Amino acid sequence: MGGASLLAVLGTKGDNPRYWLGAGQALGRVLLRAAAAGIAASFLNQPIQVAALRPRLRELVGSAHYPQVLLRLGYGQAVPPTPRRQLIDDARQLLRYHCPGATTPVFPRAIADQFTGDSMPQRQALTLEINSRLSRAV
Repeated sequence: MGGASLLAVLGTKGDNPRYWLGAGQALGRVLLRAAAAGIAASFLNQPIQVAALRPRLRELVGSAHYPQVLLRLGYGQAVPPTPRRQLIDDARQLLRYHCPGATTPVFPRAIADQFTGDSMPQRQALTLEINSRLSRAV
């Protein structure tokens, strides 16, 4: 690839949920390998999402496969990561969440106060707790 970027189209033989899942799995592998090699990836969604453009992309590529993802791959300057909200902000947001008919928050303050850090394990624990409480509340 050198210093230039390139466009890559990930396509599938079929166009149904089974093939979409396979495309997602393949995309995951492509993105991981690209990241390991220091290659940046950006998605060009419009030609895939706009119904009139997708068949045209298929023609331009010259393939019988259905385009599922259009990527731009290349080397670029390092950029800072996207800012994230603090974990406690996520917990505070949930304090305001009530299920219809519920008289108390799904996520009481006592639970929210347990998640004051911002590490990945704490985010995962918070996510599990949220999912558990929401599934019981619905």
